[in-house]
Amino acid sequence: MNRHHILALFAACVLTATAHASPVVMPTNTGTVTLDSSNFATGILSGPTGEYGCFTGAHVSACTPATLQLGVLGSDLSNGLVLGLDGSITLALPAVGPTIYLWEAGTGLTDIGSPRVSVHTAAGWSVEHTYAAEHAKPVLNDTQPSGYPTNFGVFDAADFGLGKDVLIDAIRISACCGNTAHVDILAVAAAPAVPEPASLMLALPGLALLGWQRRRAAQNSGIEA
Repeated sequence: MNRHHILALFAACVLTATAHASPVVMPTNTGTVTLDSSNFATGILSGPTGEYGCFTGAHVSACTPATLQLGVLGSDLSNGLVLGLDGSITLALPAVGPTIYLWEAGTGLTDIGSPRVSVHTAAGWSVEHTYAAEHAKPVLNDTQPSGYPTNFGVFDAADFGLGKDVLIDAIRISACCGNTAHVDILAVAAAPAVPEPASLMLALPGLALLGWQRRRAAQNSGIEA
């Protein structure tokens, strides 16, 4: 396969992925962000441990297998997972990316405490980083589907001392510190890496060349017939 075929194949993959995306519009502190539904964490790798509970709306109760799965969440901010004293959970991210979005329910940023976050990459687990006011901001125009105001946070690979192009495939969130510290997880999503504009520009000539080659092959077939 030559260089032009590779570029054409890359562009076709990009276009196909976009065409089959299932967009989900999520609220943030600066407006909305649109993600593919497959970017949300929906599986538990390890945990939760320590104290934890599940909630629907403002009602908190003991987790069952069904409510725990809802607690791990996708795009419905009405359910959540409460991590209490020494609580920790590790979530698999079905789509990898260099940026992590996290939605959390609470009465304000002081409600969050200072939970610790670490991420997993091909090289293993990163150092922990604190999820606090520097990363958490109140969601704008929050309709409070959880029964509480929603906070939104963003982490990227650089927050954990990783290269900007490093892909994250899992996240560990741990409550910290003190008897009342907790975090109410509503949703976690990985933001995929965006193709460099230069790569897309290189791919477009490949598509044009592929079309030209197909037309030429069709014309030659007609001549030979």
